[in-house]
Amino acid sequence: TPVLAYRTNVRFIAQLDVPTGLALGQHTREVEADYDSLSSRQPMALSPRWLYAEVAANHGIFRVGQQPATWGSGLLFNSGDERLSFGDPRGGTIVERVSWKGRPLGTRSHFELLVASDLVFADARTRLADGDIAVQSMFGASYVKSAHRRIGLLVLGQERRPNAAERGPHLGKPVERTATFDVAGSWNFLVPGQSTYVFAETEFA
Repeated sequence: TPVLAYRTNVRFIAQLDVPTGLALGQHTREVEADYDSLSSRQPMALSPRWLYAEVAANHGIFRVGQQPATWGSGLLFNSGDERLSFGDPRGGTIVERVSWKGRPLGTRSHFELLVASDLVFADARTRLADGDIAVQSMFGASYVKSAHRRIGLLVLGQERRPNAAERGPHLGKPVERTATFDVAGSWNFLVPGQSTYVFAETEFA
């Protein structure tokens, strides 16, 4: 994951998997539709994942480019780089995103906002390279006490046009429009009288 920093407030971040692919063992059969089918041996393949710019300004971070998306415990989407309680992190959620995330009331405030608009590059249901089109916008508000003590609400709207075969001359391709409300929280606390921490997570969409 190479990072190029310019001064103190601008970073360019990339990520690629290399080498990747099947080196040894039996390859798969009749699952070529899978994004990573492993149907042939190609141990030195290169898989680019991220390339985005990050600018720190106005008590927050502005990001633009192809980047990971994550929220809560990963029930809706996850970056694929974290240990998660829900979802399949293989490959992760990758989006073409413009976003701002920060604390508009100041860095000492516990109130955090997220505003983002995406074209989904790849996730569990959508592959832009396969002709699937999914666009989404979201607004998230969180109370953040520390890295593992937070609770937040995300409001997400999405329109998805899967690359399905024509259903008829007048019906065209299917269109899915959804609105999602997601509440996610995580807590940790020290057990009284012991040097032991308890961690808990929950998410409801």
